[in-house]
Amino acid sequence: MLTSAKEIIGFRVITQDGKAGRVRDMYIKDNIWAVRFFVAGTRRILPSFGILVNTSTVEWIDLHRKRVLTSLSRRGMRNCLKASSRITVSERRENAYLKTNMIHGPHLTPFIYGGMAIPPTMEEPEFQTLPNELRSIKKVIGYRIHHEDGEFGILDDFLIEDNFWILRYLVVKRPDGGRILIATDRVEIVSWLKQGLWVGMNQSDAAQAPEYNAEWLEHINKNEPLEATSQ
Repeated sequence: MLTSAKEIIGFRVITQDGKAGRVRDMYIKDNIWAVRFFVAGTRRILPSFGILVNTSTVEWIDLHRKRVLTSLSRRGMRNCLKASSRITVSERRENAYLKTNMIHGPHLTPFIYGGMAIPPTMEEPEFQTLPNELRSIKKVIGYRIHHEDGEFGILDDFLIEDNFWILRYLVVKRPDGGRILIATDRVEIVSWLKQGLWVGMNQSDAAQAPEYNAEWLEHINKNEPLEATSQ
């Protein structure tokens, strides 16, 4: 099923032996557009900054009762990686790379998916509690979306295929308030510093993108034909 990423944030986390707080955020592995971890936190059994729970431990996302059920115990949750309360590793690495190579101003070189490799000079051992190239969904939502003819909207949400935690679509909010769907495989460039994503399409392509609303999502999850495909 396709599920809104923003909807999952706030769901209760249920372990094998009880509740363990709520989903605070999710970290995506951008080069394959997949959710690698979600951040769980509670003041009672987990540190205030939360911990990273691998999505491979998720047994079920209960949309009706707004729960994420995991195979971990509460003790197992305490042994998970800590979630940084500051910027993510990929942002630190990008900043370090730009600083090392003295890249400044409007000509900043963004990271290209499936293209530019991370130079060895960007390694920062003191920040290796988080795997490389993980990006916070809460931070990315709100980024400006650009095509070949300029900016055309703001990232409002992601649609996740919940069985595999794959991000299938960007939900883009247009200036007129309408929302459209762009397949994630159309994203070519992302920049933390410019807070934007660039997609491989033009103004005409964007005008033909399917509209997104709750009815569309309900139809898709009932196994009706999927129309929101890449151009």
